[in-house]
Amino acid sequence: MKKYKIIATLDKGRVFNSGIFLAGALIFFTLFVIIIPFAIKEQDRYFFELNFVNAIISVGLFVLFIKAHKQKKKLNLYLKDCVETYARVERVGEVVEYGNRTFPRLLTKIRVVFKHDKKTVKLESGEYKNSKTYSKGGFFAGFYKYVGKEIKILYSPKYNKVLFIKQNIKKAKNKKGG
Repeated sequence: MKKYKIIATLDKGRVFNSGIFLAGALIFFTLFVIIIPFAIKEQDRYFFELNFVNAIISVGLFVLFIKAHKQKKKLNLYLKDCVETYARVERVGEVVEYGNRTFPRLLTKIRVVFKHDKKTVKLESGEYKNSKTYSKGGFFAGFYKYVGKEIKILYSPKYNKVLFIKQNIKKAKNKKGG
């Protein structure tokens, strides 16, 4: 089977690279180990506080690594029965997220429409209400670039999952003539 670079899923949004989180955790853990002798020798509060912050960051990055690794395992499971197809992407809704950022982000909810086994399949972004990630309701930041375009996707009929692969979006066909 062809090797694909999965960049997002329809239900969870962006796919994170577990290697980045592991590298970050190892860097901060190394700093933690290096600073311990200085903290003990100097008995300086600054070194203890710095080491405490390093420990918290290391644990946090390691937790993110575990989550990203679990997501990667699921993706590999979906890839076993996926089929490559073209889908038309439609905007379902948009919302601006202000949160605690300096600049607002535009979050987009999309619907993908494609043919599979001579049937039209329509799926919307987001998960079921009992999911932990339903709080965003399927609104994700990276989906705006797909709206109004026909793009190549991977569809797993067994799990009913849509995977977005890395591709040149500007060269994708635009259904609205733009």
